[in-house]
Amino acid sequence: MPRPKIPRCVGWLPGQIIFKPRGVPLEKLDVINLRVEEVEALRLADIEDLYQEDAAKKMDVSRTTFQRILKEARGKVATALINGKALSVEGGNYVLPGEARIFECVNCGFSWEEPFGTGKRACVAKCKKCGGSTRRKDCQKGRFGEVRGRVNRWGKDARDERA
Repeated sequence: MPRPKIPRCVGWLPGQIIFKPRGVPLEKLDVINLRVEEVEALRLADIEDLYQEDAAKKMDVSRTTFQRILKEARGKVATALINGKALSVEGGNYVLPGEARIFECVNCGFSWEEPFGTGKRACVAKCKKCGGSTRRKDCQKGRFGEVRGRVNRWGKDARDERA
């Protein structure tokens, strides 16, 4: 069974949802769908000129995930421009800033809200009560970073180094 996708934090919703070549009716064009998080990746990387690491933190994803989203978005835009196709912006798996995530302690069960855009991830956050490992409450099996007993090559607990 595949892992559920983490919602991406999107700081902006596009005003226009269809972009097409001028003079050609939309009914005669092939349409390429661009997800909202792909538009956000383009905006952060190409308009705000952020490094991928910084843009990934804003979207609350890993750098490699951001890179993959950006590559897909650039490929779709290039295909639409080169081949004269329409672009439609819709769908995706995203949340707007201010909407909160709920973190839950794996050890004591304590839960609290953590707003998107803070840069805090469940896999590195520690419980506010007992200091234990946390996960996103909306994740059924706790795959969002239950860090248990990971020891680095120097024999130190990996959780201590992330804090």
